[in-house]
Amino acid sequence: IQPSSNSASFKQMRRQALRLQIIMYAQEQRDKPLMEKLRQENSELQNKIDSFAEIYSELDDKISQERTLVEIAAEPERVKNAAAQKLGEAHDSISTSVEGYR
Repeated sequence: IQPSSNSASFKQMRRQALRLQIIMYAQEQRDKPLMEKLRQENSELQNKIDSFAEIYSELDDKISQERTLVEIAAEPERVKNAAAQKLGEAHDSISTSVEGYR
């Protein structure tokens, strides 16, 4: 192997490396607008997702409040039903005692 051929081979590899760097730089420059557009779209989507999450949280809180109001509204009916059941049990107990007394 002669030194001149190594030198020529090295120069050729160096030129190829420079060409690749130039091509990569050109692609980066070409892709910059696209990448910026994608970043912008990603940012907009993230803002929409955050907004949706906030709205969802508010709706979840309102649904919780509505459930609580429905439970509170149903409470008198539950108390009335429980009282009626206890009265019925007491009546049955009294009736049984009266019949046993007779």
